[in-house]
Amino acid sequence: MSDAVPATVAADATSLFPRFLDLDYPVVDRGEGVWLTTTDGRRILDACSGGAMVTCLGHSVPELADAAATQAEEIAYFYNHHFTSDTQERLADRVLEVVAPEMARVRFVSGGSEAVETALQLARLYHVDRGDSERWRVISPAQAYHGPTIGTLALTGRPGLQGPLGPYLPRFLHIPPATPRFDPTGEATLAALDNVLEEAGPETVSAFFCEPIGAAALPAFKPPDRFWEGLAERRERHGFLICLDEIVTGMGRSGNWFAANDLPFVPDVIAIAKGLGAGYAAVGAALCRSHVYEAVAQGSRSFSLGHTWNGAPLSCAVGLAVIDALRREGLIEQIGSRG
Repeated sequence: MSDAVPATVAADATSLFPRFLDLDYPVVDRGEGVWLTTTDGRRILDACSGGAMVTCLGHSVPELADAAATQAEEIAYFYNHHFTSDTQERLADRVLEVVAPEMARVRFVSGGSEAVETALQLARLYHVDRGDSERWRVISPAQAYHGPTIGTLALTGRPGLQGPLGPYLPRFLHIPPATPRFDPTGEATLAALDNVLEEAGPETVSAFFCEPIGAAALPAFKPPDRFWEGLAERRERHGFLICLDEIVTGMGRSGNWFAANDLPFVPDVIAIAKGLGAGYAAVGAALCRSHVYEAVAQGSRSFSLGHTWNGAPLSCAVGLAVIDALRREGLIEQIGSRG
């Protein structure tokens, strides 16, 4: 590309490997509030929080940018397998005290797919450390999306999303969603879950993984109460974990800190991202209840999964500023009245 910034960039005019090779991409120059401005002066309403439901507080929020800049002047990064920081410790405390008091521990990651992968691996480690190493299978609704990595792609039952990567994916199990059209009571989906458990052997199932409210695959879909009650009953009976993907719904988007707050049970593991960094830093987290942590603490005493930017001071500083902004502005409380 030349030094002059064009209004759009096509696949044959960039050094990038874009997602869609037949699309001309508008070049965004800046953002303010809910508006994006391109290099040729067009204003575009950002109706989807950055396009990926991330920038929940809008663009160019001074206190979020200042939090990142201030932290960067002190220390932006180190590998947290060997160190921690006051910023990371304060964010962990803030998350567990304010956002998720029913959870016991938090592991910070770089984004949503990493958070879901972390939850998957933590569920497996929980069972192994309890001497139940036969448990590895995961059950999830077929009409779902949890991320584009090998592990997260296996959680969807949609072949179109998996594409040619099918041979690489673990053989997870899927059930149909309890949609109002096909299963308004949730009983048919529970029967499907029973069938899958029987066929696989419940003693081989590690976790049930789902979104409390659908996002990319079934937008705004929520199973009926009877399904959630039945899922909790089967967790008690069969011993698998319930892991919730709150990458989109977490951090207040549903009118509570978590959509799980409206469910008739407490999940064992929750994955969050997007709204934790609000588009100002790449940060997510996997949170777990005390019995999950204690299984590892009394077992292998090691959870070695790590990514380069896990718990970086700069990312954690932004997470703290996001939580403070959500509380200060009363934004979560406004969702009930404003939609």
